[in-house]
Amino acid sequence: MTITAYGAANEVTGSQYLVESDGVKFLVDLGLFQGNVRLEMKNREPLPYHPSDLDFVLLTHAHIDHSGRLPLLKDFSGRVYMTHDTFRLVEPLLRDSASIQEKSSSPLYSAADVEHLLSRVVLVPFHQEQQDSGIRFRFLPNGHLMGSAFLHVETPSKSLVFSGDLGRYDSMLYPDPTPMPACDVLVSETTYATTTHRPVKEAFEELFDLIQRCFEHDRTVLIPAFAVGRTSEILYGLHLLAREQKKLNEFYRIPIYVDSPLGITGRELYLRGYETMNATFDPQLLEMPNLTIVSGKESYALDRDPAPKVIISSSGMVQGGHIIHHMRAYLAQRNATIIFVGYQGEETNGRKIQNKEDPIILDRERLKIRAKVFTIDGFSGHADREDLRLWMESSPRIGEVFLTHGEEDTIANYYDELRSRGMNVRVLQEAIPAEIQ
Repeated sequence: MTITAYGAANEVTGSQYLVESDGVKFLVDLGLFQGNVRLEMKNREPLPYHPSDLDFVLLTHAHIDHSGRLPLLKDFSGRVYMTHDTFRLVEPLLRDSASIQEKSSSPLYSAADVEHLLSRVVLVPFHQEQQDSGIRFRFLPNGHLMGSAFLHVETPSKSLVFSGDLGRYDSMLYPDPTPMPACDVLVSETTYATTTHRPVKEAFEELFDLIQRCFEHDRTVLIPAFAVGRTSEILYGLHLLAREQKKLNEFYRIPIYVDSPLGITGRELYLRGYETMNATFDPQLLEMPNLTIVSGKESYALDRDPAPKVIISSSGMVQGGHIIHHMRAYLAQRNATIIFVGYQGEETNGRKIQNKEDPIILDRERLKIRAKVFTIDGFSGHADREDLRLWMESSPRIGEVFLTHGEEDTIANYYDELRSRGMNVRVLQEAIPAEIQ
């Protein structure tokens, strides 16, 4: 048996794992590379296998860096397995991606490619064992996103667990990660494996306080947010905190605008309170009298409105989407505040604004950064060091750990940490098959 990482090897984007076992080939995730130009150019490299050679595909969750290249499987005739909630998110996400692709001079794929991919989808309930080509597998909730799962895969010779993007044990919306079954090999993400997150509630307290102060001083707040998940999480957390602190009247005075087509779709799905959410989830917290859902025409009008407000828009790394024209309108204004609530990849516009690289160029326009810029950590949906420890300790047995989905330094340090605990550890290298005896 071999596992080959064709993405997310010593980096945090472009997840793609090819497993070859007993004459069967299957894929776990096929995501877009996001971030700097070097990474995004990798999306145009040909797939290192022929799609028709794959027996089936497993998708851990909807985020674009795990799902965004699935439509490249143009000659694939097998099945693509995912949870019901993942499909609810990934269907509009991939259609939106195709729409964006088709506007470029050299699109990666078309709307027809997306429809072909969606026609191959098989929806799988959490915990229910499935079988394809002699391989058995289950999707188990991992607390990262609506529908997200880790995979428990049993081949005739070995048992595998793929963490996907593992969630946290203190999420406001999602249940704790499911205990891990015994396995011969764990393929584990390491995004924040050497970091200790602050409590989520503490991060929301800082965000709420900053928004209140900005509103009192007639400042407009821009929050770049990932459309799928993060937009809904921010709305939910702010409303929950205001209710707990008995500050609903103050909160409802602050106009909040969501200007992201996918973010709006995601909120509508979260409002239905599907099976992924935890027992305390209250979908009514996504409804609030001060919230305005922005249509296309209203988007530009927001930038001409001098009144203080909060605009939540995507993309989260300021690489495209409606956030671009909002940044062009407000970045050079002294009465504006930019608040980053998510990871900003190297060389992205978001990272440049974070670092106050002056001037910044957006849509060929050079802009001085006069707005105040803040970064509030603690909102990540990824497990930290303690979360990973708790999850690994929940397993009766882990034969070997393969590290992936992390920056090179993080993976190297986490490798040493796990070795010091007496674990067998390897680091997956891009395009180099890892043999499992």
